[in-house]
Amino acid sequence: MLDPLDALYLPVDSVTPDQEFAADLRDRLRRKVFDTMHDNSTGEEMSDTQTTNALTPYLAVRDAMAAIRWYTEVFDATLRGEPIQWHGRIGHAELTVFGARLMLS
Repeated sequence: MLDPLDALYLPVDSVTPDQEFAADLRDRLRRKVFDTMHDNSTGEEMSDTQTTNALTPYLAVRDAMAAIRWYTEVFDATLRGEPIQWHGRIGHAELTVFGARLMLS
């Protein structure tokens, strides 16, 4: 029996998403994140004052510049300031995605 994790060693094929699919996904994510929030335990609508702070993801990626391009193209993200670079590599960058902060290096 083959180990399913062996697939992680296969080369990655770059795929350009279908534009209609990407737009639909972007809209669905916006609706899920920003539309009226509900308390799933009671089914009641939550006010803005009942929300809690969110976690801010920090991603470590192989090619930060490619990741920045991908997030800006696919999720319409915006770069927050200039990326911090060491020896030509991005050590820290921040993006805004749907109003939330995403950090990567």
